[in-house]
Amino acid sequence: MVEATSVDELINFVLKYAREMGVSSALSVDQKTRNILEDYVTRAFNYWVFDLVDVYSATKTVEPVVYEFRSVKLYYPLKVSATAKGRTNIILYLITPEPISEQIIPAKMRVARYQPIDQRIQFQLSSQDLATIDPNVAELFPAVDGAEAWFTAVKYEGELQDLDFDFEVSLHPTPCRSIEVDTDKAEYWLGESVRTTVQFTHLLPECVEIQVVHLHQVRLEVRDSTGARVGSWQWQTNSDLTETVTWKPEAAGIYSISASSWWNGEKWEVEDHTEITVSEEAPSAETISPSALIQWFMYGVIIATMCILAGVAIAYLLLRSRAAK
Repeated sequence: MVEATSVDELINFVLKYAREMGVSSALSVDQKTRNILEDYVTRAFNYWVFDLVDVYSATKTVEPVVYEFRSVKLYYPLKVSATAKGRTNIILYLITPEPISEQIIPAKMRVARYQPIDQRIQFQLSSQDLATIDPNVAELFPAVDGAEAWFTAVKYEGELQDLDFDFEVSLHPTPCRSIEVDTDKAEYWLGESVRTTVQFTHLLPECVEIQVVHLHQVRLEVRDSTGARVGSWQWQTNSDLTETVTWKPEAAGIYSISASSWWNGEKWEVEDHTEITVSEEAPSAETISPSALIQWFMYGVIIATMCILAGVAIAYLLLRSRAAK
């Protein structure tokens, strides 16, 4: 492994390493390869591992090598392979805490399929399955809610020169469930009732459900400006859910309303928040400003005048109709 902070430093190491390993001294780095390496260095990929592999006409396997490092994303370099020529078939076997959606993988890749039934190669792995692969892998996925991990095979098939991307997926993808909480308005007078609606979507498109017995607990909580809980409700469901509750604030202030879903009532899934403002009792006529009273009076006069004119017009038409008879 080597650390390189510039593309020239990296290329010099590659050429030196190749000479030490007996590769032809005429080896050089063309402009396309240099551009690819420079792209990696620019993106702060400073640690590199090199190996030499003998290529035979017969099919052979290479002893696997394990590299362990911390990352905020699921990552595998592919763009570096564009330095070679020809057609390739790349399959990545992924083990993740949650199922990988085809929407979040690179556009030129897809989830591999069983043929001829065209079924996605994606399924759950038990702790025993993980231990069979490698005991160290099993330690990465402690059992949670009866589901230890998910296996997904993703595939690229095409020209090496078209590998202009790396496989890079966030470890916190868009959740497969959603929840929304809303009120009928944002501001209330003290004494008014607050109508609150919770909408829980059980499964978003392109998501798959874990095939174990379970339920989703939907929670609704209301807290005042001090953080004290003034109301709470709970529902259990295995499908979409819409619930509406009505409650009445007992004091003026700002209220925080949150809705969340919990797998089997234990594991947090998704959450949404909103706030309302509750003011003191609605002002009486004595507290209304004179300008407001005048404005309301004018509105009343206008409405009354329109009603009188409409009545006169109707009476005129009726009288004229009778005269004609």
